[in-house]
Amino acid sequence: MKRLGVFAKYWEPGQVKTRLAADLDADMAAAFDAELAAELHRLMLATTLRRLSTLDAERTFAYWPPKRQAEMADLAGDDWHLLPQGDGDLGERMASFFAEMFAQSRGPVVLLGSDSPTLPLHYVVSAFAALQRVPVAIGPSDDGGYYLLGLAEMVPEVFADIDWSTPQVLAQTQSRLQTTGREFELLPAWYDVDDMQGLERLMGEVFEYATLNPEADHPWCRLAAQIKKLFDVDH
Repeated sequence: MKRLGVFAKYWEPGQVKTRLAADLDADMAAAFDAELAAELHRLMLATTLRRLSTLDAERTFAYWPPKRQAEMADLAGDDWHLLPQGDGDLGERMASFFAEMFAQSRGPVVLLGSDSPTLPLHYVVSAFAALQRVPVAIGPSDDGGYYLLGLAEMVPEVFADIDWSTPQVLAQTQSRLQTTGREFELLPAWYDVDDMQGLERLMGEVFEYATLNPEADHPWCRLAAQIKKLFDVDH
């Protein structure tokens, strides 16, 4: 059985997209407050969940904090099982998630975040294919981290002694795997929307798609319309 997970925090103002807020240009920064940052996070998460729900896998939405279950359930709808994240740092929480998935049944598990709403879906399909050959699949992000981690079995070394939320995450993870002799495959690189460059790329992609497909009921079209309203831009 293939299992697909998404990790995300609730869209609490002041707690999400803080790096992006610090990197915006002067015009955007003047109108971009914590409330708008939180709403952008919510929109990206909704788009990610909607797109991934089309894939053939058992889907689990691992959210934080547990007290936000009602809001998270409303956003995810019926396509996702809900699971509160465990305690600890990011590595400890991811380790708990994978341990829970493998305790339920055998089969590969692929976990993504919510910062790459335009990620090509075939990258996720490729991750599941890679896990038929190797125990670990990693989707590297342009900022030195990764947008996807896939495991065919529990691999504890990818979760410990990593400087989370830094540009060293990917390199440290690869080093740990190489040191312990674990085979892994790298997927094509993609980007996270956590700085101005990422936001501009996201806007360009969804605006172009919406312009070329004005009648489409597609998550990118909805995201384009919502971002235009959010930032009061005209494309």
